[in-house]
Amino acid sequence: MSSSWLARKFGETVPAQILSSHHDSEVRDDMLLTNILDLFVGGSETLNSSILWFVYGMAAFPDVQKKIRQEILEVVGPGERPEFLHMRCMPYATASIMELMRWKTIGPLDKR
Repeated sequence: MSSSWLARKFGETVPAQILSSHHDSEVRDDMLLTNILDLFVGGSETLNSSILWFVYGMAAFPDVQKKIRQEILEVVGPGERPEFLHMRCMPYATASIMELMRWKTIGPLDKR
């Protein structure tokens, strides 16, 4: 795999910029792709855990679920999908998500 393959695949994105800025070093395409895959897998695992804990939290606290649903309906409207920009208009939902992350930390926070 060559850096031209990455440039064609990703254009002038971060991986291509990293390769172009380290043309005289030992950064190879396979090393870069391995690191990207590691980040993707790690992120997927954390996202999965976060979603599972959120579902558990909503099942354990139906009153919170009801308030979040009502807030979404008021801000976004029925039949519409919430977008990231709506978050600033949904303080209860945002606070609930932050509280969930405080309550059920996804990763270790201590030194090992």
